[in-house]
Amino acid sequence: MNQTIADEYEYLDEIKIKGEAIIKIDDRIVAKCENKWTRWFMSSLVEIVGWTERQYNTVYPLRYTYVTRNPTARVGTDTATPTSKDMTDLAQKIDTAPSSVIRRWIRDTDRWKWVAQFEFIWNPNVLPSMTVGEAGIWFESSSDEWTSPYTNTTSLGEYSGSILYQPASCLCVRVSVADGDFSPIDYVYTQTLSFVWRLTIQP
Repeated sequence: MNQTIADEYEYLDEIKIKGEAIIKIDDRIVAKCENKWTRWFMSSLVEIVGWTERQYNTVYPLRYTYVTRNPTARVGTDTATPTSKDMTDLAQKIDTAPSSVIRRWIRDTDRWKWVAQFEFIWNPNVLPSMTVGEAGIWFESSSDEWTSPYTNTTSLGEYSGSILYQPASCLCVRVSVADGDFSPIDYVYTQTLSFVWRLTIQP
């Protein structure tokens, strides 16, 4: 095998999964970093790959629950609490939903990169003025309460409507000052605040 082919095989023998976040005030980027994960997101990825089938139901319409169904985000003011794998909420959450959410799929075959992007936008006069110290994203994700090894050789049930184990809205992604992801951000309520998150998969 020549070196070029060998290098190509080495390049394709693994993939990297990375989460990146950008925080903007109006059109100005004030933070750019990689995020921390919770166990709920990691368990959901495994379940999506390992799921087998879904029974067809002729009475009720089919509605699948995937990990990115009903995404939402929140910001908070805490600057001292690091992210843990079992974290279920922001430490000091401002419980105000974004004004809008924009999803994008991006494929860059020149660099063999696939990206799922979510942009959460708070319009002016929606959030109070504050110092932003943390931000998080909630997805419809697994409860991660299954016993390992979990053997799923049939469907999860005719009425489950899900490929995830006991799905619920869970904190899956967090960035914070306490983790060293960014410096405290001074936000004024008349500004637009945007939280952009990208999941990148690449060899």
